[in-house]
Amino acid sequence: MKAFFIEAIDTLFFRDGRPFEVGGEANLQIPPSPSTFYGALRSAILAANPGGFSTFKTGTDPELKKWVGEYGDSEGTTATLKIKGPLFAHRSEERLVRFFPLPRDVLIYASEKNEKSGGRTDSHCLVPTKVKQIPEVIETNMKLSHLLINPYSQSAEYENVLISEKLLQEYLSGELNQPREFTFGDEVLQVDDVYTSDFREGIALRKGQKNVETGRLFTMQHMAFKTDKEKQTGFILECELPESFAANAILRLGGDGKVAYLQSVNVEQFPTDQIKEQIERTRQFKVYLATPALFEMGSLSRAMHNGYFDDIPGLKFELIAAAIGRAEMYGGYDIVANVPKVSFPAVPAGSVYYFKLKEGNANDVMQAFHDRCISDFRQNQGFGYSFVGGIDNV
Repeated sequence: MKAFFIEAIDTLFFRDGRPFEVGGEANLQIPPSPSTFYGALRSAILAANPGGFSTFKTGTDPELKKWVGEYGDSEGTTATLKIKGPLFAHRSEERLVRFFPLPRDVLIYASEKNEKSGGRTDSHCLVPTKVKQIPEVIETNMKLSHLLINPYSQSAEYENVLISEKLLQEYLSGELNQPREFTFGDEVLQVDDVYTSDFREGIALRKGQKNVETGRLFTMQHMAFKTDKEKQTGFILECELPESFAANAILRLGGDGKVAYLQSVNVEQFPTDQIKEQIERTRQFKVYLATPALFEMGSLSRAMHNGYFDDIPGLKFELIAAAIGRAEMYGGYDIVANVPKVSFPAVPAGSVYYFKLKEGNANDVMQAFHDRCISDFRQNQGFGYSFVGGIDNV
């Protein structure tokens, strides 16, 4: 797959899954739904085709049908198009850096607030949790054999921050196994470092009269990326596009008719030799979700529950622990039918699953879980983008 950097031309609007009616407020969904980007690419491919919507509706263009799918297929299950992502990214002349949600088995300890700095906390520490077997004297309704605990005296909690691909590589390779001090900046970002909220107000109009309706005021929360002359902030995703589609293109992305610029870039893949060595040595591994996942069994995929994949014979594993966040609702909008799509609860990005390898080898594990989308539903749309990490503390 090729990588593409998406840079906003204006503000962007990604509405979350909460009900929204005129007179209320539409809030941002961060991270935005992968299906939003998938739909934007399908629409762009369709718009670039000479036959346009009529050709799509009749299905007379085999190449268009191959990439976009059949008419009436709102999920793209009949389409060849597949994506991985999206992720936040910084791009400069020197390099491009992807940023990932902090793994949920890594906590953050913040020192006491410094009054001289206006009550702001300057000292922070990443605190990796440890996997410990549940003692027999402890009774629990969980069918897992291990727990994730904070082994240090300081109280720490999970925060929705972003870490660079360099830090994620250290985490996956088992090098982030001790508390580490950091300051928010190049390697760890807060949401405020990425974008600012731009609130827009509107009012409903009476159909056919073009005058306002009383009491129908509403607010929408847009996002404006923080960008300067040295660095652009945007999204990055990986996909394959038809040869006839321009690598540099304009996308209609998200709601409220906003657009963004799509440009081909190069990204480096994570090295896996150290991770494979750990898996072979410990017979343990973990799976990290970089994007939300829609699983058949709620918090677990069917494969995680069964402990095997039908298409990878010889691989068997057992779930022993997990760090999962609260479910988030993800839906979308069917442009063809002009109706909202059904919303589903998703396991949030950053969630981590720990496994014991019962049969098979590290290559089998990488084939099953690494650098691929493992969601049971909407897998081709980028849900469940996962990476494999080693475990060195069981």
